[in-house]
Amino acid sequence: MAETNEYSKAKQIKSLLCVLGTGFLAALVLSISMLYYYNPHGKYLAENVLLTPENAFGLSFAESGARSKERVLFDHFDFSYYNDKTKQKKVIEINREQYAKFYASVSRDISLSDVNDTIRNRFVQGPHASLALVVKSPGGSSKSVFSEVEFSFDGDYYRVQLRQQGAAGGDWAYYYHPGIYRTVMESLLDKS
Repeated sequence: MAETNEYSKAKQIKSLLCVLGTGFLAALVLSISMLYYYNPHGKYLAENVLLTPENAFGLSFAESGARSKERVLFDHFDFSYYNDKTKQKKVIEINREQYAKFYASVSRDISLSDVNDTIRNRFVQGPHASLALVVKSPGGSSKSVFSEVEFSFDGDYYRVQLRQQGAAGGDWAYYYHPGIYRTVMESLLDKS
C-alpha cells in the first residue's frame, strides 16, 4: 500500500509539472505573438492608426503636462495637394462626409513591415498630397497639426504619422494601396 501511495504522489507531481509547463509554454507563445503583432515596429491596421470620423470630429483632450483644465479641441481637416492646372499647391478644408469616404476606403489596409529607402523617397520626390487634422488650443488662439497622412507622388503609397508618448514626430506607418492618390482625390475633392 505504501508503494501505491508513493506512486500516486509521483503521478500527481508529474501531472502538476505538466500543467505548469503547458501553462508556461502557452504564456510564452501568447507573449511572442503579442509582441510580433502589437510592437511599435509591427504591422498596423489603418483603422487603428487613423481616427474614425466620429472620434476625429469630436476630438477633445487635455494636453499632457498642462496645468490648466482647458482642453485642446478639433478644428478642421486640411487637404493639401498640387494643382496641375494652376501649378500651385492648393489647400482645402475637408468635411465629415469626405473624411468618412476616405476612412472607409483605407481602414482595412495593413501597414508594410519592411520599408526601404525607395519607398521613403517617394514622399520626398515630386509633389505629394497630405491630409492634416488640425486642432486648436484652448481659447482658439493657436492651431497645430495633431495628425497627418501623406500620399506619395506616384499614387500607390501613403503614410500615417504615429503619435506616441515622448516621440519627436518622426515615426510613420507606411501603406501600399494601389491608386490611393486617385481615390483620395475623388473622395476628398468631391463636395458631397
